[in-house]
Amino acid sequence: MSVFTLEAAQSNPVTVGTVDKLCTDLGVTLQDAEKEEYRKLLAVFHDASQALLEMEGIDPLTGQGDLR
Repeated sequence: MSVFTLEAAQSNPVTVGTVDKLCTDLGVTLQDAEKEEYRKLLAVFHDASQALLEMEGIDPLTGQGDLR
C-alpha cells in the first residue's frame, strides 16, 4: 500500500491559473476565496497520479500493473 502526502511538491505545475482554466473548460465558477483550496487539491492529485504512473510495473495507458 502506498501513502501519499497531502502537500504538493514545490515543483508541482498546478497554479490558480490552472484551476481557472479548468473551471472555464467545465463551465464552473468558483469564488476567489475557494480557488487556493481547489488548487491544493488538484496539485496533490497531480502528484499522486504522477507517483502512481512512475511505479514499476504500471502501464500508464491502462493503469493496470503486474501483480505477480
